[in-house]
Amino acid sequence: MSHHHHRARFREDRLAVLDIETISGEEMPDGAFPPWCTHTPVIASLLTADRNSDGLWSFSLTSVDFSIDDQPLTRIEELVAGRSIATFGGRHFDLPVLMLTAQKMRSFALPALGRAAREPRFHSAFHYDLADRYSAYGSARGASLERLCGALGIAAKLDVHGSEVGQLYDQGRVDEIARYCEGDVASTLLLLANQRAIETGDSVYHASLTYQFVRWL
Repeated sequence: MSHHHHRARFREDRLAVLDIETISGEEMPDGAFPPWCTHTPVIASLLTADRNSDGLWSFSLTSVDFSIDDQPLTRIEELVAGRSIATFGGRHFDLPVLMLTAQKMRSFALPALGRAAREPRFHSAFHYDLADRYSAYGSARGASLERLCGALGIAAKLDVHGSEVGQLYDQGRVDEIARYCEGDVASTLLLLANQRAIETGDSVYHASLTYQFVRWL
């Protein structure tokens, strides 16, 4: 009897690009970024991209506000279900924060998010972390989303920086945090198109995803 199992494949035709913005109740003495487990989500932005059999992409951009949504994690789960999740640094921050938040909220029925969070780092199919891919899983020195996008001529972080999220939240400017988060998922999708093209040698994928997304924007 064969015990071989087919490994799940990254679904590059059904994507959900995920990013979260958070606040932390702790301040580090040296001004460093507080540990992930001290963070509370404020906004989660999800950009979905689905390609049909004719090669046409459809896009949708949604931001979930944790302060007003009764079931924010369920809403995120609905958006990522049936899709592969793409993030930038999500393996060491976004997904762990969301999983810890789920435990705090007793929101345990999150199969798609949970599956992505539990995947082995080097054999992921449901979660594609661009920070891991661009750094060769830590072999190369890490680069920020802003720097990588800048190197490729992709607009990124034009108006707000992550260090300003706490101040914006204290001022009640959650809409600005959402716009910032939405900008990050847009930049991440364009970065994904480049990285997938170089990994697969498929220039058509890059051209169709990039061109149709920019037209949609």
